[in-house]
Order: sequence, then structure tokens, then C-alpha cells
Amino acid sequence: PYGTFPVFRPGGDLYLVNLQSGQYRKLEVNSGAPESFHSWSSNGRWFVFASKRIDGISARLYFSHVDSNGIASKPFLLPQKNPHFYSSFLKTYNLPELIAKPVHISPQNLVRVFYDNAHMLNARLDPKVKEQLALQKSREPRETAAPETWRQQPSTH
Repeated sequence: PYGTFPVFRPGGDLYLVNLQSGQYRKLEVNSGAPESFHSWSSNGRWFVFASKRIDGISARLYFSHVDSNGIASKPFLLPQKNPHFYSSFLKTYNLPELIAKPVHISPQNLVRVFYDNAHMLNARLDPKVKEQLALQKSREPRETAAPETWRQQPSTH
């Protein structure tokens, strides 16, 4: 389907595209493991990306500097106070984001916004996504209504 990919994919690399010429090249930061989901700094000289280069399972955050010629420096792992942090950290980083200012929102408000149906109902889909969904739905087999006796009756308990 449109805009999806398997959860376990064997690889992924990061490329740099010259917007004037349209030429692209594989970045120097790639390893033999999957690299993905990058975010650029506001000055365009740094980027963060997720990589599974340590164990092939969990994505960790790496940073790299890009010089004025478009050459990326050797990436470094997000530093932690405890040098053994990553050997016991079982979570994975999926969508890193570089931001210029702190985000001031409590976890409770973030959850409330995330599950707010009124805002979700007002969200607008990309027209291409709508077309794909309509096409996909038109290809699905049509369900017929089950006879009344087949439907589960609500419990009175």
C-alpha cells in the first residue's frame, strides 16, 4: 500500500541530493546496517539519523557534520552519561528530530492531544493518499450483511 514498508527490512542507506543539478550520491555515514529517518539542523550543517549499526536490531541516534562541499563527517553516537547505557537500553529510536527550542508539553497533554478525536476528524489527507485508499477499497471484496441470527446479541450481564 501507499507509504508503507515492512517493519523488518534488510537495509537502508542515506543519500544526499543536489537540489540544483538533481544529482545524488550515497553519504559517507552509511554502514552495513540500516540507516534511516534523518533530520537536519536549522543551519543545514548537522543531521541526526537512526542506525542499527551496533547490533542490527535497535536503532540508535548518530550525528554527523556536513561541510560546505557536502562531505559528511564520521558519525558519532548520541553521548550518554553512562558509557554502558546502550548495552542495557532496550528501546529503539525511530524518528529523530533536531529542534531549535525546548518543547514545553507535559506527557499528559501530549497523550490528550494524540487521542483527541475532534482534531483527528479534522485532519486532511493528501489527495494522492485518498486516491490510493479509494482504489484499494474498490478492489476489496464486498461484505454482505450477516443474517440477524448470526449477529452477536449484546450481553445483559
